[in-house]
Amino acid sequence: MRAADEMEEDLIKNEIIPRLSESIEPIITKIERPIVLVVDYIPDEQLSVRLTRKRVITDEQETKKYELITKPKEPKTGKSISSSPKSKKTKLAVTFPDGTHIEHHYAYETLLATIE
Repeated sequence: MRAADEMEEDLIKNEIIPRLSESIEPIITKIERPIVLVVDYIPDEQLSVRLTRKRVITDEQETKKYELITKPKEPKTGKSISSSPKSKKTKLAVTFPDGTHIEHHYAYETLLATIE
């Protein structure tokens, strides 16, 4: 049992935690307040994740903490990101061989009318 526990521990530290870190870091860093995520895995049952804003760990002696490797945050400069300037409006006109002409204010409306 001890060997199996050590193998599982090694798998968690060297494979699961690094992959979890890569997956969750870009998303979770958008959150501005502390949270605790608990991943609850029971074999042959559906994986579940619970979230709380409180520090809730029921038994410190039975809990192991793994540090996720994250990229250092860029310091906030107080500058805002602005969108790029819009390009000119695209006009769309469709003329059929029978002379029918379709042209609406918005290109998507012209496209929809053409398809109809």
